[in-house]
Amino acid sequence: MNITFGTDGWRGLLDSEFNEQSVSLVAQAFSDYSTSVTAHPSIVIGYDGRRNSKLFAELFASVLEGNGITYFLSDRVIPTPIVSYYVNAKQLNFGVMITASHNPPEYNGIKFKASYGGPFFTEETHKVEALIGRTAVKKAINKLKTTDLSLIYKDHLETIVDFKKIAQSKLSVVVDSMSGAGGTMLQDLLSRYGININTIYGTPNDNFSGRLAEPIEKNLLPLRQELQRNKYSLGVATDGDADRLGVMLDNGNWLSSQETILLLADFLKNNKEIAGDIIKTSSVTNLLEVNFSSSECNVHDVQVGFKYICEKMIETNAAFGAEES
Repeated sequence: MNITFGTDGWRGLLDSEFNEQSVSLVAQAFSDYSTSVTAHPSIVIGYDGRRNSKLFAELFASVLEGNGITYFLSDRVIPTPIVSYYVNAKQLNFGVMITASHNPPEYNGIKFKASYGGPFFTEETHKVEALIGRTAVKKAINKLKTTDLSLIYKDHLETIVDFKKIAQSKLSVVVDSMSGAGGTMLQDLLSRYGININTIYGTPNDNFSGRLAEPIEKNLLPLRQELQRNKYSLGVATDGDADRLGVMLDNGNWLSSQETILLLADFLKNNKEIAGDIIKTSSVTNLLEVNFSSSECNVHDVQVGFKYICEKMIETNAAFGAEES
């Protein structure tokens, strides 16, 4: 069976490529890799709302348990950033997310997270890949235990975001979760502070309600229509596993990813005054360098792929990183 990992994990067509057999093989290879680099690994597992994502997450957990590995399996559909935060905050060794991100619904996949919360580096991915099929799959038959992974993440957001100030601004927001893993999470959080927020397509389903769950302008007609029908300050859309963002203005006009990156850079560097360099892929606007490069802030270009951004961020202790997609 040919299983090849890309820049952010492995994905394949459901049934023909991504199925119980192939996921079991990858889970066993990941178990072998984990126990080869640390004596007692601990791993968090999350999943999105695609077809059989929960089943595959449970299968992965059963293989980990069969190999004597401690795991924390999500009790619900969650965004990928929760897995990234949880593995780092709880000082675990690795994270696993069952998702094909923004790809069409006939796909599913797996993302691996390292102890720092970011994606595996290329050499580590190759090590897992090389172990596929080397040993027999071991599965536990015990009932799997689950954990609410979202609580610690929500608590963390409340320490870094001034929701009271947002409420004072009288900002009104509509969120298009694109029937993905973001669900009503933003609405649940912001509404606690009296912020006017509404969610469309907030229930995850396995075909994303007939759309591609990629938050780019051509896929966001429902969000544009909602903004034009009602008086919102802002529209925000998230992709299938809620780790990508798209933004529309109050009149339904699209805010490009390049413009969004510049706004975020301005906020983080000039408002929050976060020290450190900026990492970007080559496709991201050079205005980052024009506006923010200084003796205290270098702007670095890396090849496309978030794992390359992550690698450079760790190397330079950067303030933030950005890619166009």
